[in-house]
Amino acid sequence: MTVTPAIAAAAAAMLASVAVVGTASSAWADPPTMSGTYTQQVGGIDVSYWIATPCGPGCAQIQTANTPNGPYANSTAQLVDGQWNMSATSAVGEKCDDGREVPAIFNFSWDPNTLTGHIAATSLGNCGQPPSGTPLAYPAPFTLTKTS
Repeated sequence: MTVTPAIAAAAAAMLASVAVVGTASSAWADPPTMSGTYTQQVGGIDVSYWIATPCGPGCAQIQTANTPNGPYANSTAQLVDGQWNMSATSAVGEKCDDGREVPAIFNFSWDPNTLTGHIAATSLGNCGQPPSGTPLAYPAPFTLTKTS
């Protein structure tokens, strides 16, 4: 078989198209990560401080505290359907009728690009009533600001 310039050009074009198709899969973007320190603000007021450490694709270990120096509580955030989601138990999340402050669960959801989201708190039933699953507060908007 003789390789003519036309056959060589066709083969080169075919190889080039295979090379382009073969490298297209590497162009997929990696999932967003949470890494570094953040300040969480609700209504423009700093309410907590976060330290985020990636723990795999779509996973971040989040340490949260009410002051920059802790003590910190540990939670895991998961990237689900393009949103970060995390539940964390706070030692003083609910105020009982008798004035006691007791633990509650806080559920966070935020956009990985804008770092804005919503938080809602749910009772654990520590005020003498069984947990109802009813939020203690309507979801409040919050913003995360990366500080380092």
